[in-house]
Amino acid sequence: MTELERRPRQAGGEAWRDLGLTLGPVEVRRVGLSYAQGRLFVLVDASLAVGPAQLALAGLGFGIDSRFTVSPTLRGAGLQMDKPPVRVTGVLERRVDPKYAEWLTGMAAVETGFFALHAMGSYARSRDGWSSMFLFGEVGGSGDRGLFGPPVFTVMAVCLGFGVNSRIRDPRIDEVRDFPLVQRISGGAGGTPEEVLESLAGPGGWVTPRAGEYWGAGGLEFSSFRFLEARALLLVHGGPTWQVCLIGRTTLDLPRNKAARRPLARLVVDLAIAYHGEHNRFSMDAVLAPGSYVLDPAAELSGGLALYIWGSDRTASGGGKGFVFTVGGYHRDFQPPGYYPRVPRVGWRWSRGPVTISGEAYLAITDGAFMAGGRLEAVYDNGHGINLRAWFTAWVDALVRWKPFSFSLSMGLSVGVSATVKVVFVRVRVSLEVGVSLDLWGPPIGGRARVKVWFISFTIGIGSGRDEAPLPGWDEFRVQLPAAVAVVPQRGLLADVDAAETEARKATKAPQLVSADGFTVATESVVPASKITLNGALLEGAEKDRITIRPMGYRDVVSEHRVTVHRYDSVYHPKDNDWSVTVVRRGVPRALWGDPGTSPERAMREDGVISGCLSGIRFQVPAPRREGELGPVRGEALEVDELPRAAIPLQERDPAGPRAEADPDSVATISDPDGGIGADDTAGRRTALYDGLAALGVAPGGNAPLGAYASRASTLFTDPPLITAASGR
Repeated sequence: MTELERRPRQAGGEAWRDLGLTLGPVEVRRVGLSYAQGRLFVLVDASLAVGPAQLALAGLGFGIDSRFTVSPTLRGAGLQMDKPPVRVTGVLERRVDPKYAEWLTGMAAVETGFFALHAMGSYARSRDGWSSMFLFGEVGGSGDRGLFGPPVFTVMAVCLGFGVNSRIRDPRIDEVRDFPLVQRISGGAGGTPEEVLESLAGPGGWVTPRAGEYWGAGGLEFSSFRFLEARALLLVHGGPTWQVCLIGRTTLDLPRNKAARRPLARLVVDLAIAYHGEHNRFSMDAVLAPGSYVLDPAAELSGGLALYIWGSDRTASGGGKGFVFTVGGYHRDFQPPGYYPRVPRVGWRWSRGPVTISGEAYLAITDGAFMAGGRLEAVYDNGHGINLRAWFTAWVDALVRWKPFSFSLSMGLSVGVSATVKVVFVRVRVSLEVGVSLDLWGPPIGGRARVKVWFISFTIGIGSGRDEAPLPGWDEFRVQLPAAVAVVPQRGLLADVDAAETEARKATKAPQLVSADGFTVATESVVPASKITLNGALLEGAEKDRITIRPMGYRDVVSEHRVTVHRYDSVYHPKDNDWSVTVVRRGVPRALWGDPGTSPERAMREDGVISGCLSGIRFQVPAPRREGELGPVRGEALEVDELPRAAIPLQERDPAGPRAEADPDSVATISDPDGGIGADDTAGRRTALYDGLAALGVAPGGNAPLGAYASRASTLFTDPPLITAASGR
């Protein structure tokens, strides 16, 4: 039975009856009735077996409409041939979707004792007139056999695919292990090839038709001495936006796994690296997958890391220009924005009998905070008879924020033991715990220490309480800022010819040369403005609410961005001279320019960027105008008056000296080897004349030999040229 036959048919609007009828090589499994799109369908699932080959047809039949028009139908076909060591499998299915006039998916597989080739794809024709297709194939060695390469780098499989008018969804880091293109499509963790096809192109699958989008994929699976196995896939998306993704899984066994002996450590790492053009975001995610351990399979490893960098002032994901790097997540008091990656704690857990030892750690740095910490815990719990439990816990957590600067540090240690005894119908629990914890914060620096011994506990205050730090003044605050104002050429800047020109320009304080074609320059300020003026006049659309300065605790601050343009010693008005003048808006850090009344807890959850703040003016000179165009021309102006055909005189009046005349023998005279222009006697007289003219300073450009000209004279002229005597006879 093929995989196609095993799949259940759609239940809605259908009725099936199993037959199990065998007629020689033909088997009729079942018959059914279906009603859809105004047609009544009579269907049958049947197969034909010939030797090692089996052909299966699913949904074979015909449909009848209200006019008794009969049309054939076939939902799918499958072919399977199993004759070791060769095995061939093929499946083709027709899917029904009201948005598509036709939708076919299929796969084919050829397996031998040496290699296995698998391919799958889909074709869909939309009712809107566009078509979609994708194709993905893989060739790999059979079993554990590699394709090629030395033991240090043995290629186990190679895959390649593409999609036109097709979208493939990028897997999240926790979906990498289930992504069909990362798994061997020949089967394994992802199931049979047919199941992989269903996951890839079925309803809700990874690949869906989408007009105007394209993708390509290529990857390989390799092994190094059998203790390192990896599979990597490169995905490139195109269309309205583009992105590049590298995803894969690596398994490392240490030492090499020998027969009947498990490795001392196994690391299974899922990795995803991507650049999203739409978000202008680079991201890298890595996570330890289930099955990772060290020393003992019961000693499980977990955790992950992530690096995200945003290059835009505002991204579609809700973030702003900035970055985050984390190993194991964040501080418990830090509420990451929604666009930050979620990363599990880096941890280790070992459980053997009544003893459980676990530990976890984290570290993170963002454009607004740094945090690190960890926790170690050991528990003994026998769970039998007298329930005896003992524990040890130690932890440390640190959080540092800047702009404004503040920190908090928490650490502690706790040791305890408890016993639970059942007396008749009553459970009696006795416990003893000794612990100490320390919390520090600042500025101003303060803290508290807490001590607990059994049922007695007390707290000791240290330094200042959790009051607000003294607010800095403007002079103290502005040292945190880069250059407050800058003039930045954006287009049309012309480079100096050489270093000497650069030095000369600097010595004379001459301006930089720019192109008159599209030169663009902008003013930029790191301080957001409440209004922008140009030559003393307020620009249209360049006025907003007053700004706030969070570190200083200021609200309703007037911040005016003033720009004045000079030409020589007078004010120059760009708009009056057709310059393009636009207001520049950009995002600014909320930690500096946010509401000073925001609580620290809420500030940690806020978007890190305030978008759309006034920051400067962009000037663009007008493009060069083409002058002197003729404009419309009347047809009469293009008319031509024919003149009688005749020889055109060299000049309007007769030339002085001997008159030039057309001579039918002129070509022969020119090419004459004894008296022509290339003859030695002629060349000598010409040279003497040239030298005389040169002495007077009126010599022509050169006195080259004319022998080659004389030899080709018979082919150079279409008509005899004019000749004249050198003397005035």
